Amino acid sequence: MSFMSALTRIVVGTSRLGDHMLKQKVSGIIVAVIAFACGAGLAHALKAEPPARGVVIAVAPKPADAARAEVRMQDTAARASEDAVFEGRYENNVYGYSVEIPAGMVGLGARPPAPQHGFGIDLDAPRSISWVRGEGFPKSYVYVDGSYNTLEWEHLDDAVESRLGFLREKGEDVRLLSRTPTRLGGLRAVRAVARYGVNGVEMVSDETVAFGDGGSPVYTLSLSTPLTKYEWDRQTLEAMLKSWRLQPAE
Repeated sequence: MSFMSALTRIVVGTSRLGDHMLKQKVSGIIVAVIAFACGAGLAHALKAEPPARGVVIAVAPKPADAARAEVRMQDTAARASEDAVFEGRYENNVYGYSVEIPAGMVGLGARPPAPQHGFGIDLDAPRSISWVRGEGFPKSYVYVDGSYNTLEWEHLDDAVESRLGFLREKGEDVRLLSRTPTRLGGLRAVRAVARYGVNGVEMVSDETVAFGDGGSPVYTLSLSTPLTKYEWDRQTLEAMLKSWRLQPAE
């Protein structure tokens, strides 16, 4: 499956809206990817930038074009390429959020001129960009996403049910293990953990969803990984959840 097709599926899943990159949102993981892939969404699916401290690298090709110049990085680009590759502090000034990409990892977003909702990270090869070129979608990934609430979800549980519906489409024996109220950068949020099977492999989906003021945007951070890796990969998700911040949208 190509990265772009996977990312588009992620957007439909968690943003029928958008967790890596990311139907789970991974249109632009996880990302929903799902984003994730990945909200996916990763998942189940980004105006000219003001001055910022440090080095600002415009990902979009035409900063004057408000439809394209949507993302900035305060740190350095992972590598010069036509791919939307991020590392360090990721800031999305359209959807009004930022998050820290863990050291040693790169996040991948949709290639310009596609809009940037977020990114996905391949947790099996955290600095790889091969999967964005259709060389095999990662089995373990995180995706981060911000998208307008185009489906007009009224409750956070609506997003959870959408995610479960996506898992039932791609997997089997889907079981919701927990649905926990939480906070994301000060916003009221819900965290849903589910298990499901794919080709005989027991998988875990760990997704946190929040609504902005007035019910939009919808923000998603999502992890999809085999059960055998969940405890390890969850550490990355936890770090990113703690680093997630609201910031003024432009």
